Amino acid sequence: MTTLLQTVDEAKLARRISVWLKGMRDLLSVRQVDLAHAAGVHRNTVSRWERELGVPTVLQIDRLKLYEKNQKRAKGLR
Repeated sequence: MTTLLQTVDEAKLARRISVWLKGMRDLLSVRQVDLAHAAGVHRNTVSRWERELGVPTVLQIDRLKLYEKNQKRAKGLR
């Protein structure tokens, strides 16, 4: 049985990831398909994450963080 606390925590996590992904795409001028390729998922999955309908796995988050780092370096950001 899911408790209300778990639901709230999961919703907060989904929101934080959504904001992060949208911000990353805006800052780096990349498409959902670019993030999907980096994470090893379909573009529709990234869309679901951005709409707070799911969250990436730890491995997918690590891949996205590495992608973000490499793109920032390549574009001379931060």
